[in-house]
Amino acid sequence: MIIRTIRLHNVGVYQGDQVIHPSNATGMPITLIGGMNGSGKTTLREAVLLALYGSRSPCVYRSGLSYTRYLRGMSSRYASKDSNSYVELDLEVRADNSIDLITLRRTWNSWRRRRITDRLDIHRNGSLDTFLSNVWDSYVEEIAPRSIVELFFFDGEHIFITAESGDTPESLKLAMRELLGITAIKKTIDSLNRAISKKTKSLSDERTRTLLITLEDERRNLLEQLHGIAQEIDEV
Repeated sequence: MIIRTIRLHNVGVYQGDQVIHPSNATGMPITLIGGMNGSGKTTLREAVLLALYGSRSPCVYRSGLSYTRYLRGMSSRYASKDSNSYVELDLEVRADNSIDLITLRRTWNSWRRRRITDRLDIHRNGSLDTFLSNVWDSYVEEIAPRSIVELFFFDGEHIFITAESGDTPESLKLAMRELLGITAIKKTIDSLNRAISKKTKSLSDERTRTLLITLEDERRNLLEQLHGIAQEIDEV
């Protein structure tokens, strides 16, 4: 997957329409973005991840905020109250022997509603693709798995701090486990454990039901015996 164009509209410090062409600058597969503090480097990175993953973005998870509050925080404070915010990406995705040109736009309005909802519109090769919009979460996991995406969209300052401290952040650990296939193995083991637990519980429930039936039969027999003894006492 190659990002050809990033369009921001009323996102963070980016007021109005702003366009970036990361892949056309040098023709190289790596794009470096620099700037002073507060110039929008982090916002740009978060905007790309937001466009790709929506509420599933790693940045949303780390923020500790609800998706509504996160989207409100990503909106430009300088935008008018009746305007939308959106992030739009032009992607080049190789599919077998062909190349798909995909344009995705994630739009939200942080002013008209208390609970913000976003909308995802996707065009493939120039035509609106409603089906791809509906299955985008699954599709993007195939071309850019969320668990390793931060190996490709990373903060240089974070890398420097990590290298100096000797600590490995959880996101990097997760990404390496995913690349090595450890996560898939762990998920399989967890699924097997859940299946075993469910089966064991089912068997346990069956034994419990059998025991209850047996005890109920014994109780019924004892009540009949008690009734018989009471009749004998009356006769005596």
